[in-house]
Amino acid sequence: MDTEENRRRLTKVKVVSLLVAVLVIAGLFVVLTVLEKRSDSQALEEDSSPSVEETSEDETAYEDRRGVVYYNGQAYYEKENLETLLILGTDKFDETSYFVGTVNNQQADFIMLVVIDHDTNEITPLQLNRDTMTEIEIIGVTGSGAGSFTGQLALAHTYGSGGSDSCINTKKAVSNLLYGVDIDHYLAMTMDAVALINDAIGGVTVTVPYDMTNIDSSFVEGEEITLTGELALKYVRTRQDVADGTNLARLERQRQYMQAFYDTLIEKISEDSSLFTTIYYQVADYLTTDCTVPKLTEFFDLLAEYGMGDFVTTEGENILGEEYYEFYVDEEALMELVLEIFYEPAEDE
Repeated sequence: MDTEENRRRLTKVKVVSLLVAVLVIAGLFVVLTVLEKRSDSQALEEDSSPSVEETSEDETAYEDRRGVVYYNGQAYYEKENLETLLILGTDKFDETSYFVGTVNNQQADFIMLVVIDHDTNEITPLQLNRDTMTEIEIIGVTGSGAGSFTGQLALAHTYGSGGSDSCINTKKAVSNLLYGVDIDHYLAMTMDAVALINDAIGGVTVTVPYDMTNIDSSFVEGEEITLTGELALKYVRTRQDVADGTNLARLERQRQYMQAFYDTLIEKISEDSSLFTTIYYQVADYLTTDCTVPKLTEFFDLLAEYGMGDFVTTEGENILGEEYYEFYVDEEALMELVLEIFYEPAEDE
């Protein structure tokens, strides 16, 4: 009996000793890691200018405060003076409204990342396909991450209350899709507000690209029509039973509409300097954003000052999945697009 108790005591001592040793080693590792990071940080502060170190014949390593990536043997720095705004057009995927746990019924049907380059005074609107298959974080009942899954980009917004948490989740998904680029701000607007904004500038004139008379009798192919009220919403929102029924056709119409909207907006701004205030207070109840009113006013002013570049979008393949269409980006083309918008080639010194 005594022998058995002694063995148990010896075993407990060994286990405790092992745990203590593990904790000591872990503590030493943390201390060394912190010291190493502090050392690196001090070295960087002492010499903030980029340094070059040859590592191979085709690749050069750059140390700089900006992020750096390598692609096809070329180093690229993050552009220093970019500002980004993620714009979402949210819609319900059925007629009922509900919120259960951490899932709501609002998805992001329209997704566009506006990239403002304050060095070149250029604004690039990057439109993303809502059917893009990408990694989406699942929000748990406590509001924290509870794993992830691969699904349509639009579904990222369904995780959360439909408010700021859903916007932040979508922002994460878009950032991951674009290889980790920073996204500064978000603005989500329910699609119901389209008619209000459209009418605030007196309507938007477009040429109907193909027959859409099954949606509205005025949508005759080749006809020039001024969209007002609910017609504007129908034009940018409808997907089923139009053209090939895919989101690609709708994306083209949305780009056409947005370009026409922008042209009309700039014209109206020159006539009415208070136009932003008028638009904002008409749609404020339909917005969810992390921007203050002064910040939104600043974006609005930059739109008029810098002008807006051509709309760009991602290349890829659209296929019919088990139930819905799925869009798979061309990874090589996407990388080149991200480098073009968010990075600049590093020059050898």
